[in-house]
Amino acid sequence: MSDLVKIGEVAKQTGLSKRTLQYYDEIGLLAPSSGGKGIQRLYSREDLSRLQRIRSLQQIGFSLEEIKKCLDLPDFEPLKVVELHLAHVEEKLATTQSVQRRLLSLSQSLRTTEEPTSADLLLLLHDMNLLDQHYSPDQQEYLEKRRHEVGEEKIEQAKADWKDLFEQFKVELESGSDPANERVLVLAKKAQDLIEGFTGGNEGIRTSLGNMYKANPNLIERWGVERDVWDYMGKATQALRRENEAQITTVGEWKVSYETQGIGDPAIVLVHGWSSNRHYWKKVRDLLSTRHRVLTLDLLGHGESDKPETDYSMSLFSRCVEAAMNGANVQTAILVGHSNGVPVIREFYRNSPLRVQRLIFLDGSLEPIPKLQAEWMQNTMSQPNYPDIMKRMVEQLPRGRLTQEEHAQIKADQLATPKHVMAGGLAAMTDPHVFREDPISVPVHFIAVGKCLGPSANPQPILEKIAPQSTFETWDDVSHFMILEAPERVAKLILSPQAP
Repeated sequence: MSDLVKIGEVAKQTGLSKRTLQYYDEIGLLAPSSGGKGIQRLYSREDLSRLQRIRSLQQIGFSLEEIKKCLDLPDFEPLKVVELHLAHVEEKLATTQSVQRRLLSLSQSLRTTEEPTSADLLLLLHDMNLLDQHYSPDQQEYLEKRRHEVGEEKIEQAKADWKDLFEQFKVELESGSDPANERVLVLAKKAQDLIEGFTGGNEGIRTSLGNMYKANPNLIERWGVERDVWDYMGKATQALRRENEAQITTVGEWKVSYETQGIGDPAIVLVHGWSSNRHYWKKVRDLLSTRHRVLTLDLLGHGESDKPETDYSMSLFSRCVEAAMNGANVQTAILVGHSNGVPVIREFYRNSPLRVQRLIFLDGSLEPIPKLQAEWMQNTMSQPNYPDIMKRMVEQLPRGRLTQEEHAQIKADQLATPKHVMAGGLAAMTDPHVFREDPISVPVHFIAVGKCLGPSANPQPILEKIAPQSTFETWDDVSHFMILEAPERVAKLILSPQAP
């Protein structure tokens, strides 16, 4: 009996009142091992251990009902209980934050609305309910952050732009224009850009936005848009999407993947480098396509194009550019090459000079890779630990302003490019015939990042020799992958009338 403790002593040691301990007994949470009604209550060591667990769970926010359910479980594990409760707290926190956003939105609306009516308030509450139905708490938080980043002035301008755009769609509809008409596709691209401005490029937000309008078709009435105009815009958007989908052309028996985006002359062809693909141009392409038709492609051996076991050469890569331009019905264009894309578009110019309006070289080489360097790289590819060597090589590249995800993608693409493609592309870069100094009569602009990739520290003398209409500049504040780091700057350069 010496191990049994009286209720008064338990109350004294724990700071709980006798009435609290009696209540625990009444609800079946903690029944003393000895005693009962009218008899002195005595608590055993096991009872006190249970009381300790009760107090601990209370301190982290469990209700008495929750505690009883947990402690009565035969396989009770404190860690699991804490983890479950943590998830419950996080759910409550998300709900609280959602309520906070509702109140902030309501507060903002009430400040800007003179004498809101009951209908105004119901409309606000309806909108908040739609947000909760179609956007997760994280998405709502993202949208609120996006709202602050964009600012009220630009938001109001976007509303005005939408209103004007709907009017233009209505004019085209009433004129009987085909939704795939070039003028209408320009309007669809503007709509796409406005949506991009709202979503910030977040695909999850874009999907939720589409689902909200599908589930609530009457929302378009809030814009003052007629149903037939809305449907017409939808058809134009689908036509634009089909226009931008990746397409297939061929070089001999091999498939070459390409895509076009945007409308407007002159067309711009963007050619990627060694172990890259057309998606490296996405940011630049999206900027250029607001005013021009932009063609991107995967050279053979890269991206979604075929990767045959063949001799890769600049002539073969040039034929890929030709096939994509023919497939997209692009007769003449500005050609932009990045890295090893520079000798590719230079070779294309040799073969089809009348189809080139301008050439822009982005940190590529005007000279062949030295033989010893090429032999070292070829030897590296034959090593059993080739993937580890390539990883280290990529790690040593200057990162500049590349994000962690972009750097990881570059590494993944290097390793995913088949060895025979890597070796073939490398061999093509050692061919002196590719780098012969024949003249270029169209305007050329060259951007070098620090040192040129070729053996010459300064490619400018070669450039001036082969291209009299040329300009040259060095960007020291970006890495080799400038098209990822500084897409706005690259796009501005391509569009600049000052670039020859």
